[in-house]
Amino acid sequence: MGEASISIRNELPQSRRNPQRVAWGVLLICFAIFCLTCTATGVGIYYFLFLSETPLDVMVRVGRGSIGVNRQFEEVERALSSGSEVSIASPSQATIFVRDPQQGERLMAVMTVSGGSNLNLLNALRPRFDWSANLFQIEIGEFTGDLNIWIVHDLERELRLIIQTSQHNRIDLGESGQYMVSVREGQTRVVNQDGKAVLIPPDGNNGRDIPPGSQGVINEANPAEVVL
Repeated sequence: MGEASISIRNELPQSRRNPQRVAWGVLLICFAIFCLTCTATGVGIYYFLFLSETPLDVMVRVGRGSIGVNRQFEEVERALSSGSEVSIASPSQATIFVRDPQQGERLMAVMTVSGGSNLNLLNALRPRFDWSANLFQIEIGEFTGDLNIWIVHDLERELRLIIQTSQHNRIDLGESGQYMVSVREGQTRVVNQDGKAVLIPPDGNNGRDIPPGSQGVINEANPAEVVL
């Protein structure tokens, strides 16, 4: 009988012969889960309070003719959201208004789009809370055609407008002011009438600041060079 009892004890799992080790293991696992939960909660709260964003109000209004928004023709006006595709036939013209819904629909930017232009509104965002340090940001993709831009002065924070052209150039407008952008016939041209503009070629190198009263050009024949 004694030999059988000794044999059974030897065959028991190590965890049953050492309950303190099991208890410590459970305790450490619970502590790790608690730490991860606290960290994730803290990061989530910080992101929501200081980094989260909310959409700006964007409206396109037809000046003459008709325009296409997501392949549907509009003749008066239409609200735009992230991902909206806008196409304007040659005889037509439209104006895009950007307003801040948290400041009583205050006007922030006006963009007049000429006929024969196409663009994709990638996003138009503002910080969710006023204490955030983020900027207002508008991003346009796949742009081709002509665009006249006016960014309103005396905004509560800076507005950054980024335009990705159909030729894979990037235009970075970082201040209030007036600008003209033209992407036609293998050429990207930016006129900085009053503000801060940077024209960046497709390789991301050799981007150049365009001073007020100047224009920058990238030609398809030499896409890596910005000519002032």
